[in-house]
Amino acid sequence: MQGSLVKGGIALAGLAVIMGVTNPRQEAYNDYASQRLMTNAQEEMCKEFNYCRSGEPPSFIKNTLIKPAISASTNQQNLGIFSIYTTELFGFKTKTLGVFGNFLTYSDS
Repeated sequence: MQGSLVKGGIALAGLAVIMGVTNPRQEAYNDYASQRLMTNAQEEMCKEFNYCRSGEPPSFIKNTLIKPAISASTNQQNLGIFSIYTTELFGFKTKTLGVFGNFLTYSDS
């Protein structure tokens, strides 16, 4: 029984270390959020105005307008093993979990 507890504790400690090392940084979140925003904007334009384009929008729009706006309007709660990003932009509030080098948006309002 005691050996199982020790092994379980070691496994949990190892998992915490891996989560801490792979906790995504703010810059990675800015890339994720700007790409998500641009994709959503294109989808809305396609639905609302029947203006559908394929391919990537110009990168200067994303890099000079969108990413700085996201960076300035995002609050990161870094909890060591994961981060919670809250972005309030253009009247919308988004909450995203950053863990294991990935992002999961769990609240859009």
